[in-house]
Amino acid sequence: MSTRILIATDPGLAAELSKALPRPEFHIEAQLHEPQDLLPRVKETRPQLVLLQLGLAKRDGHRCVQDLMAFAPTPILLVAGPGEDPAEAFEALAAGALDAVRFAEGQGADLARRARLLAGVRVITHVRARRSHNRRNDVTDLRTKLVAVGASLGGPRALAQLLHDLRGPLPAPMLIVQHISDGFSEGLAHWLAAETGTPVREVTHQMPLTPGLIAVAPSGKQLEVREGKAVLLDDPPDGGFKPSVSTMFRSVARHYGQRGIGVILTGMGQDGADGLLEMRRQGARTFAQDEATCVVFGMPRAAWELGAVEAMLPLDQLAISIRRSVEG
Repeated sequence: MSTRILIATDPGLAAELSKALPRPEFHIEAQLHEPQDLLPRVKETRPQLVLLQLGLAKRDGHRCVQDLMAFAPTPILLVAGPGEDPAEAFEALAAGALDAVRFAEGQGADLARRARLLAGVRVITHVRARRSHNRRNDVTDLRTKLVAVGASLGGPRALAQLLHDLRGPLPAPMLIVQHISDGFSEGLAHWLAAETGTPVREVTHQMPLTPGLIAVAPSGKQLEVREGKAVLLDDPPDGGFKPSVSTMFRSVARHYGQRGIGVILTGMGQDGADGLLEMRRQGARTFAQDEATCVVFGMPRAAWELGAVEAMLPLDQLAISIRRSVEG
């Protein structure tokens, strides 16, 4: 009887892993490429082993591993693909993954050997992970406040200081739209996390907006919020930008009203100004970085002149106002 495998990796690595596992000894039940799909697909297909790419697990802070071990315990073999550091696997191993392997072309025999070994291991439910998951779900409701931050030129450094000054997670989610070239948003999230010691992720479609979450909008998508989740859209550019700060702000105004906190940081142009005005009209708190601490004062100035800004503050004072607004 074949060993049933689920592969959760990027498409290229999935094809290599599939070729490396000999037939009919191994049968690929499913392939997926997003961490949030792991738990539902495992529940659906009931594989004997999951091959999970290290980079995919890291993308959601290893929550996919935690949730799988809490609700559908299944042996997990982490796979470090080309360019990935196996030393970064330890957080996922601590969350319940059984083993890790570096995979490259020609290493199929080692992969198959480990797959045979792990597929027969009986794994236990991680109760602590289940409790953590329940806490995350319990607080994802429409009473939660939301912090929405927009930035452009000079934004990465300003964001790093802002997150550092917050000194720990907020009891509310924070979404960030930073104008940046295609393909750099995920790297920005990783850099912010490394610079500040604060977990930062890239937004994924239908991501729950839970307290403590800090997430950067991906390039090439419009970001909106709906019913406690982040939604990524293929809508056209708004004011020339995709993602657009104004698109995000307007969405927050519609769905969060006075529970929203809007922040405009350094940047060129006017993106965000009209969206922040909508937020203020709905009773949200609205802040902007002052001219003296901006690299470029264009976006904050446009919002101020439109009457969208409640308070214009130096960068080192914004964190205090944000935290007071969230906790007040």
